[in-house]
Amino acid sequence: MQGPLIIVSSLVLSAGMAAGVVLWLHAQPAGSPVAPASTEAAELASRLKQLEKDLAELRAVAGERAPQRQATQPVSDAQIEAAVQRFMSKSAVPASAGKAVSSGMTAKQAYLQLLSGEGSDQDRMDLWTKVRKGGQIDEVVKMFEENAKMSPSDVGAQFGLGSAYIMKLQDMPPGMDAGIVANKADKAFDRALEIDANHWDARMMKATALSFWPPMFGKQAEAIRNFEVLRKQQEQVASANPPKKFARTYLTLGNLYSQQGKADKAKECWTRGLELFPDDGQLRKQLGQ
Repeated sequence: MQGPLIIVSSLVLSAGMAAGVVLWLHAQPAGSPVAPASTEAAELASRLKQLEKDLAELRAVAGERAPQRQATQPVSDAQIEAAVQRFMSKSAVPASAGKAVSSGMTAKQAYLQLLSGEGSDQDRMDLWTKVRKGGQIDEVVKMFEENAKMSPSDVGAQFGLGSAYIMKLQDMPPGMDAGIVANKADKAFDRALEIDANHWDARMMKATALSFWPPMFGKQAEAIRNFEVLRKQQEQVASANPPKKFARTYLTLGNLYSQQGKADKAKECWTRGLELFPDDGQLRKQLGQ
């Protein structure tokens, strides 16, 4: 009979700690990265009081306050289970209650803004950082997964999912779980490239991600192949002013050749890149200029 009470007590303690953390965040001095939200703090405090009240109610039902009654009118397991269910349905603190505090928006709002593609690359990176710090990354990734599933022929949906997996990897320690997510990202980029083989961002993200795999997995050769495809596609586009982002292809491809000890190939790649992008400081640095 003590089992349900222990469970409920643990729930109350956990909820209280969660509420305490949120209240502590709201109480930070001016200049803290988390803005005050007195309304949410008051609501959580109210929930905590309700939890305490419901726990007292449950203890009374279970006979914890009236042992003499327990001897003559024992409480059945069904009654305790029903009380636990009532307690949980009334007082469970929503998992997302504090999630909007750090990011400044809900997971849904963040997802829609990221999906829209609006803003600069830096704006999107900043938003992804807020999503991760706000504990919303899993929710947002799930939304991208649903979007990709519903739009299997949409190159943007598949690329967006791969990018979401890459963002999720940022806070994951090396290990099997990170490897699974990295593999999911790679497959999402492959699906995007099956739809549009000239999708520059998808191939760049795929190639760059592959270049970061540990050498034991032998992914560098595949990364180089994809960078070579990018280089070929870029140079097939007749343009007097190629996008500055194209310089990354020559820089990273040259770096990979250098890591393999292929100094001549690395130098040729950096040199070609500098011919096209004479103002690129990183290419100049690699060539010792």
